[in-house]
Amino acid sequence: MSNSRCTDVVKCRLMIIVALIGSHYNYCRATQSVTATNYPPYVHQDQYFRSDGLRDGSSFAIQAPDDGNRTEVQRLLERTSNIVSKFLPFVTSADVHTQCYKHTAVYLTQLDDFQLWATKMFDASAKFIPTGWFDGSTYNLGNFDECVEVEVFERDDYIQGQYCLVEIEINPIAHSKFRSRKHVFNESSWDTLQELAFDPNKSMRNRIYIAYCVPHTCNSGDVSKHMEGILRDIPQKKITTSVGTVKCQTNTALQWTWGDYTFLSIIGVSLVFISMSTYYDLFTSMSSFEHFKFSEKSKKHLILQSFSLSKNVRKLLTFPKTSDNLECIHGLKFISMCFIIVGHRFMFSLGSPIMNTNFIEYFYSKLEAMVILNGPILVDTFFIISGFLACYLLLEHIQKNPKAFQIPLFYIHRYVRLTPVYAIVIGFYCTMFIKIGSGPLWNEKVGLEVERCHESWWTNILYINNYIKPQKLCMIQSWYIACDTHLFLTAPIIVSLLYHRPKIGNSVLALILAASIFTTFFVTYSGKLDAFLLVHIKTLRNPIANKTFRSLYIPTHTRATPYYVGMMTGLVRHKMKNTSYKINKYVVWSSWIVSIVLIFGTLFSAWWFYKPNYKYDAFVAALYGALYRITWAAGVSWTIIAVSTGNGGFIEPILCWKPVITLSRLTYCAFLCHGGLQLYTVGSIRTPFHASIYNLVWLSLGDITLSFLAAFCLTLLYESPIIGLEKIFFNPGNKSRYVNDIKTKISSINVKPEKFKQMTAP
Repeated sequence: MSNSRCTDVVKCRLMIIVALIGSHYNYCRATQSVTATNYPPYVHQDQYFRSDGLRDGSSFAIQAPDDGNRTEVQRLLERTSNIVSKFLPFVTSADVHTQCYKHTAVYLTQLDDFQLWATKMFDASAKFIPTGWFDGSTYNLGNFDECVEVEVFERDDYIQGQYCLVEIEINPIAHSKFRSRKHVFNESSWDTLQELAFDPNKSMRNRIYIAYCVPHTCNSGDVSKHMEGILRDIPQKKITTSVGTVKCQTNTALQWTWGDYTFLSIIGVSLVFISMSTYYDLFTSMSSFEHFKFSEKSKKHLILQSFSLSKNVRKLLTFPKTSDNLECIHGLKFISMCFIIVGHRFMFSLGSPIMNTNFIEYFYSKLEAMVILNGPILVDTFFIISGFLACYLLLEHIQKNPKAFQIPLFYIHRYVRLTPVYAIVIGFYCTMFIKIGSGPLWNEKVGLEVERCHESWWTNILYINNYIKPQKLCMIQSWYIACDTHLFLTAPIIVSLLYHRPKIGNSVLALILAASIFTTFFVTYSGKLDAFLLVHIKTLRNPIANKTFRSLYIPTHTRATPYYVGMMTGLVRHKMKNTSYKINKYVVWSSWIVSIVLIFGTLFSAWWFYKPNYKYDAFVAALYGALYRITWAAGVSWTIIAVSTGNGGFIEPILCWKPVITLSRLTYCAFLCHGGLQLYTVGSIRTPFHASIYNLVWLSLGDITLSFLAAFCLTLLYESPIIGLEKIFFNPGNKSRYVNDIKTKISSINVKPEKFKQMTAP
């Protein structure tokens, strides 16, 4: 090794050592030089932060050898400690606001006296760049709560701690092709930084975030100017540095708005009415108080019954056996919902500050990681189920009573059932969500979501949010509800043709399916989009900013394929029921083999597009994107056919298990609320998350539990009552049938005769 090379290594090691010890020592030197009374208008920071003490025999000093190298070592120590000291959270430039300048002087004076409030502000601030920067930890979040809890009156001045998260961008001067960094330890750090900035499967290290605790009178511009001054004094070799966004927040309570009061009033009134209805139900169910109840067929009685918690719990826990054997649908819904929650947990957590980004980077190279990375395909299962049920149930309905098949009523029925509970969740997002938590990233995560909801909530209620203002999507998972609603609008028309004009109906359904496949191909090819939503690290942090997400993943016309495959499956199942057709056992076994190959082949084939050496080809991407939804839909469709016809084998009892049936009835509300629960956790984090399979699975299990508990409450309080009201007002001739249906369902679980009257008493 050459002498120059050796000298560079020594310099580097010394800089690292001094970086660890210089911060504390220079803080002491700085505070000894500053008072509130003689603070000069402007003094360069180097006059406060000097390394003289390191040459005065301090216990922190590094003893240099008494030879010709002493001057060089001393110069290196001084230069390094000066750089380190500049990252202390002091705003001393004369360019800042007067109050900021004044309060900073007070802060430094009290810090010199070791006053608790000033010490807490200093303690809450990050002292240097994040530990493990090159391993992917780009956040040094300090101590958020310790900072914002500072409140003090000092010399007739009120000073409050303000938490500021500063973004520093480090840009390589030139772009070079990235390569594998495995077992490469002797390359330049800046070259490594440059490579990571351009690899989509790697986390960018060129943006670091450092937290400062400063007086509340210092705005983000003041802090930004301070940081710009620091960066100008840092030697920049092969890189350029700049200050990005500076986001500051205090502990000041947010102002309440008329929207907050309106939302809470609606919740309060509904809870009061539900309590009264439950009391009425329980009170009049006792034989000694039966004379207080209204007539069973009266609207008053039926409305009160609809809002009764006890009645809705009993409805939720009934397990009527149907002649169609479609209980497997419940299992598919529940399992798919659980996997979607797990996938969103990975998205939210891995898109937040984490300590070991290399975990994700290593994760992308694994074939088994496609269970998570290709998880978005699971949403197609819901489209398949929705299309299947729409076609099958509408065919059953029109077959029983062709004259009662009124298409506009189906649209009203769907809107009334979906919208009220949906509106409650959106109302929570727009009003109370931002007020129930805090954290370094609370405004960046939750605040941004609330801002989007303020702008585009009306597009959600009209179910057009996947086309209108998709860049302002309120509730990231809500695009699915809009897609499913659009597709349902076509279902009654197609079903009517299938029943009255079978040949025309079959042709129309086949043409629509073919058109959906071609549309997906065309959009992908013409827009040069990815074959599907590739959840790279950058996408995880802000999916809505991804072009493929907005142009391919959420529009209805590119997601229609599995829905119409589901409708075809519903048509086949309806014909099988009417003809009593039984599937040959050899066909069953061969179909199961093909189905398993299709499902797992679709799931794991996505690995090709995550390979580091993958070269984009628009035609290949478009062809894969157009066809892989067909293969997945075919595999799931066979599962529905097989299990519903008694050919499900060991899968059938799992999908038809009674607790799963109950939980599947909560999937809609769980779908609505799980995103908010996960967003709350990532918005309120105080330190970077350590990613591991165990931690992510543990969090996912908690998400599933909390999501279904919240869904249970939403279902009992809003969804079930609205369904009851819809039956009362939109089926005025069938009020008694509504009561009889409840009695029939309850009797199907073998309730004892003496208890039956009490359970069904109005």
